[in-house]
Parts: sequence; C-alpha cells; structure tokens
Amino acid sequence: MSNQLQDYNYHYPEELVAQQPLAQRHASKMMVVPAQGTTIHSAFSQLPKFLKKNDLIIANNTQVIPSRLFVKKNTGGLVEVFLLKKLHNNTWKCLLSPTRGLQEGMQMAIYSRNLALTQDIKIKIESLKHHNFQISFSSQKEENFALQSFGEMPLPPYIKRKGEQINDLIRDKERYQTLFASQPGAIAAPTAGLHFSEQIKQALQQAGIPITPVTLHVGAGTFTPIKCDTIDQHPMHEEYYEIPDQTLEAIQTCRQNQGRIVVIGTTTLRALESYGLTNKKQGWTSLFIRPGFQFKYTDMLLTNFHQPKSSLLVLVSALMGRERILAAYEEAIQRKYRLFSYGDCMLLVKKKNNF
Repeated sequence: MSNQLQDYNYHYPEELVAQQPLAQRHASKMMVVPAQGTTIHSAFSQLPKFLKKNDLIIANNTQVIPSRLFVKKNTGGLVEVFLLKKLHNNTWKCLLSPTRGLQEGMQMAIYSRNLALTQDIKIKIESLKHHNFQISFSSQKEENFALQSFGEMPLPPYIKRKGEQINDLIRDKERYQTLFASQPGAIAAPTAGLHFSEQIKQALQQAGIPITPVTLHVGAGTFTPIKCDTIDQHPMHEEYYEIPDQTLEAIQTCRQNQGRIVVIGTTTLRALESYGLTNKKQGWTSLFIRPGFQFKYTDMLLTNFHQPKSSLLVLVSALMGRERILAAYEEAIQRKYRLFSYGDCMLLVKKKNNF
C-alpha cells in the first residue's frame, strides 16, 4: 500500500478524453473488474446482467447548478464568473477570469454566449481578496433568472467548449445532468450517474433491483489535483451530504437478503462511507479514502475513469488495489476506452462476483 503520489500516475493519449456525450446515455462501454480473475469488456447497457435480485443500487441525486456565467465590462471585454458556493443575501464565492481591470464595487452586465447578447441583469463585485473572490446579485429573482436562463454548465477543464459551439452549450445543459438529479447544489456532475437512461432504469426495475438516493453536492475540489509527494498530506475538500432514512432502510433490507450494495460513483461512495464512520445522516465530509480504508457500504462500484494523481484514482485503488486498478487502466487505454466525465465506465466488484 503506497502513499507516494508518483505511484498513482499513468499516461494516456489526449485523444481518448471524451469531449462529447454519446448519442445515447447508456451506449458507453463498461469494463467489469472483479476482485480476482480476468476483466470483462462489456457495455453499460448490459449492467442488469451483472446484478441479481436483492442487490441494491444507490445513486447521487444532486443537481448541477449552471454556475458558469459571463459578464461584459464597459470596455467590452468578457469576464468568466464561476460560482463556487452561496454565502448569504445573494452573495457567492466565485472564481473570476481574467481579473485585470476589475475593482470592488464594479457592476457588470450578464452576457449570454448562447444569444450573443448583453442582458439587463448585473452582478456586483463584493471582494477581490486573494482566494476569496465574491460577487452578488441585486435580488433572489435576478439570481435565479441569471442562472437558469444564461448560466452554462460547469464542465471540467479537460472538456473544451468555445463560445460559438452553441449546440454543445445547449446539449450540455441536459447531458451534464443525471437522470436522478433532483436536489440543486453541485458544481460538477456525479459522472457515473450520467450513463443511466430511462431504458436502463426500467430494465433494473423489471429485474427487481431497486434504486435509492443519497445526496452529495459535488464541489470544485473534485478537480483539485494532489500536489503533495505523499498522499497522506493532501488536504481534502469539504462537501455536503445527506443520507435519507429510506436509503438506510433499503440497505438493511439488502443486507438481510444477502444482496450486494451497488454504489453509483465515488460521490455516492464518499457519502455512504462518511455515514459509516460518523453515524451522521447529514453534514459536511472531508473524507479522503486511501489504501487501508475499511469499506462498510460498498460491494460494487460503478465509476468513470479518473485523472492521474487524483484523489479519485487513490479512492478506487483503495477499493481494488493499486496494481489491479493501474493494470485495468492500461488495458482500457489499449482498447481505446473513452476517458473521464463524458467517457466510458468501470464496474468494480469487491465482493465475490457470482454474476
């Protein structure tokens, strides 16, 4: 069990980073990685065949806020406003880029890249302090309207979008949101859930496999790379989570019937395992799962491929073993699996795989 960051590195061709979602949500490839034995190359549409009655699927129902806005300065230049966290009275902590020429108290009008028009709504710069940029809206009504009408989805930095790609911006509003999304609060998607379509949901229901929710509002820290030479020194970001009573009851029923808990995504896993450590059904978690962690609520994990030297790669290594994961990644790259948020997925099987 290594705690050296360099041991969680791998190399991949840039062309494998998925820039667009597939035409159908459930059309992704799926690599099935059992605890022991040979990996299986399948498709996400075949997920029900790898599960059985009495298994339980748990998915994150957070909803991504369209938190990427653009405003226009009086000089005509555009400034990107990336909303991070709501503070109070329609005030948000944010990222601003570029900051040249900006001053506290300055007001700038919202600009729609979709319509190529400046809107009447303005934001006000409240703070330009280092690591604490803040902006505000004049009212809750204007904030809601700005986000829903002119906000763009906060795609990760490895997905490239240009202002003229209007169809992409419109498509992202639907496709960078999961089928389960119902609780607004995330600024990044729980990407394993992006593969689910109504067709797959119905197939699972017909197979007698229930789906139950947790909430974890994914924050910007999910894209923060580990910068320490040893992973134990990495300061993990905080995210808010909630575990409904219905989910705890479903877990108890699953265990009683000797079913397996099938966790959809690392965000769901962090919420469940945070509850397992604290017995708190809601709160803020900064849990960093690394090798040596004792999993209580994860028998199988559906997850996308993760970036090198990331906390998420460390997490899946803790679940399956570092060598096992890196070998699976190498195999996926050789077979040209699509990587990261809009990419293909893996089904990691920790318990005995009696498919």
